[in-house]
Amino acid sequence: MGIREDKNTTITRFLSGLSLKIRYRVELLPYTNLNNLVQLCINVEQQNLRKSLSKKGKAHSSNEYSQEKNNFVEKQIIEPSNNINKI
Repeated sequence: MGIREDKNTTITRFLSGLSLKIRYRVELLPYTNLNNLVQLCINVEQQNLRKSLSKKGKAHSSNEYSQEKNNFVEKQIIEPSNNINKI
């Protein structure tokens, strides 16, 4: 025997099980039924993942630039130019 509950009760229970980050975004979006709500949650979660990967990529690029800059400065200090006029 299956348990039946009101559709609004099911949606409320579903929302209460979501992470706050997803719940707050989804509550602002229009949905008509549980299937529609689930799809919205999937979309929001994918957006969050893309944003976090994008931030990691930017941080990684920045670290690479800093490392290259440091290597260049060290090389300039350790290996003086051969174009210096000798007195």
